[in-house]
Amino acid sequence: MKKLLPILFFVVMTTNAFSQQNCQAYFSSIYNPATTTINLQDSSYNIDSTQINVTSWLWTVQYDGFSYTYNIQNPVIQFNYYPGTVDVCLTINTINGCSSIFCDTINLFNPSSCNALFYYLIDSSTNNYNFIDSSYTFYPFNNTISWLWIVYDNNSNILATSNIQNPTFSFPGSGIYQVCLTITTDSGCQSTNCDYVYVQDSNSSYCQLNISANIGHVSFPGGSDGYIELTVTGGTPPYTYNWMNLGLNTPTIYNLSSGVYTVSIASADTTCPAVTFTAQIVEPYDSTNIIIDTLYTNVIDTCFGNVVDSFYIDSLYISGSNIITVVWLFVGDSANTLVYATYNYTFTGAQIVVLSVNCDSGQKELTTYMGYIYINQTLGFENNSQQQKLNLYPNPVSDWLNIDFGDFMPAQSIIRIYSGSGQEVFNTSLTEETRNIAIDVSHLKTGIYFIRTMDTKNNIITGKFIR
Repeated sequence: MKKLLPILFFVVMTTNAFSQQNCQAYFSSIYNPATTTINLQDSSYNIDSTQINVTSWLWTVQYDGFSYTYNIQNPVIQFNYYPGTVDVCLTINTINGCSSIFCDTINLFNPSSCNALFYYLIDSSTNNYNFIDSSYTFYPFNNTISWLWIVYDNNSNILATSNIQNPTFSFPGSGIYQVCLTITTDSGCQSTNCDYVYVQDSNSSYCQLNISANIGHVSFPGGSDGYIELTVTGGTPPYTYNWMNLGLNTPTIYNLSSGVYTVSIASADTTCPAVTFTAQIVEPYDSTNIIIDTLYTNVIDTCFGNVVDSFYIDSLYISGSNIITVVWLFVGDSANTLVYATYNYTFTGAQIVVLSVNCDSGQKELTTYMGYIYINQTLGFENNSQQQKLNLYPNPVSDWLNIDFGDFMPAQSIIRIYSGSGQEVFNTSLTEETRNIAIDVSHLKTGIYFIRTMDTKNNIITGKFIR
């Protein structure tokens, strides 16, 4: 069993109905910072689990010192700024004469996020280093308005500064230098990114390697689906890679837990020294991951049948366009219970997910759990109706997965398997004579996986299986 992580927390919220009343007002909210709106959704219910018939709704919303009222079932609130709070109360009346009220506070966090990023190119004729700003701002209206570049020597002394977007620096000689870029946006967001530059003297300019990395953080606390994808230019290819303490020699590594990873990279020119590159994969709740949204799902009616001592997020996978399924695991009395909850998301990145569970055992109890996830950019190929499908069996599978390619002729290419969160976990070569193949998937974790390859006409062939 996984080690339970104390960073996950939960809030227990119990609503006891009046003994004379059978209805309970309740609502959920969808906070969209991109459109500066809150969608309020009526989720009222009858305590005895019968169908509720609401005849009127009265929403009272207090925001920015003013009070607003709405009489429709699912109003949309427009707000003007963040951070802040919105206090909302819903009063309902039913056809049976029942009346109930429920109140909650919605926190408006500041979604403005920005990430300073850059890369550099070497001018071999002058040995100057041209730095290119490639910073990322979260919203289109979050524009970068200033840049501050600082160059440090190995003793942390400042050698040069610049305030232009794409400056050029020259270095006084061989050594390791640190370059930092700080950006500021018109919404007040500020971000700093630093990287090391390895400089050799002029007669070794062809040794210089340029390294950039695409880093995928783990998607849930304690997860092991992080990845690092390196791109190396300069020097003399091909390059060799040695990931320290991992024994791997590829430019991309997958199925990583959070931590710091270091690789030694050497070019084909044996007279050039190897360089090291370090990357860090963090948990979704890490301070470097800005929480960009809170995701809610419908209240789930279920009873665990045992006292829940602890819980955590077991896994998650993309289950549709901008839809993610989070698998929650509840532990107690030597029993485990899985709950599958589906969420709509707008943005990738670190998010808070909220799960509300009720169990009708005399009195309606509503328990709310919260956790962290990180949504990476995903493939989305499983939703394309134009793509051909592979015949996969058995499905679900425990060890050997059989793949029947049917009538299509695979090209001399590669068949790839991806996890539900979009990371490649396996690949193998195909030939034009291949008609079926068996793959050992017993080493894969439990979850949903996708397969993709391509035929001789460049048509994408896909499949999906459960391990």
